[in-house]
Amino acid sequence: MNSMEMKEELKLLSIRRNITLEQIRELVYLVFKFVRDKIKSANRNEEYYPITRVMGLGIFYVTKARQNKVKEKLKK
Repeated sequence: MNSMEMKEELKLLSIRRNITLEQIRELVYLVFKFVRDKIKSANRNEEYYPITRVMGLGIFYVTKARQNKVKEKLKK
């Protein structure tokens, strides 16, 4: 959120939605905090890897190849 383009977008969005710039920044931060918390909730021993979909950003998941690598590391 440091680029001039992003700051201008956020400013326009805050004006359009009639909320403060700080509230928009917090909203963006909370989306990434949610994704980070979901990823941290993975349980490697039980092979539980949550999939999170965020509209406009994409799908965050662990591929089968990565899961197999983690399984091999845990066996050693």
